Amino acid sequence: MESARSSLFDIPTERPRSCAGASCVSMACEPELGSQVDLSRNKSPPPNTFRLESENRFSVATVREVILTVLRCNLGGDTYEVDRARELTKSLAQDIMRRVKALEYDRMKLVVVVSIGEKRGQCVHVTSRCLWDVRRDNFAAASFHNESLYATGTVFGVYYE
Repeated sequence: MESARSSLFDIPTERPRSCAGASCVSMACEPELGSQVDLSRNKSPPPNTFRLESENRFSVATVREVILTVLRCNLGGDTYEVDRARELTKSLAQDIMRRVKALEYDRMKLVVVVSIGEKRGQCVHVTSRCLWDVRRDNFAAASFHNESLYATGTVFGVYYE
């Protein structure tokens, strides 16, 4: 038979002895001897700098040149192949991301989008819509084409507090 509680805030004297699955519920009392506490996931965030603006602002011209360089160097003499397009798109996006991150834009989340398609005399417009702060967020885009394919690359730099 269970004893009656005198308050909603009474802590039971017995605690569960085992944890189900990969997580445990923490209690507002001292852990028992021999129990293990994993603090590796409870890392504190970096301290606030109380700066509202980025010191190294996103440069559209510089990022556009990075995109053009990557597209020209990797697609200069290539022909469009359906089987290679997916992996090529991923590797181009990773290369652009790596080079733009090397520019060390602080307080910016970077998003890279690359599109590759076969050129068959059609007209293609690549567009996007975003909701952002027009004073702090920006983007750079560039395109490349040869006889066989077209490619567009876009980098969005979104301010991150």
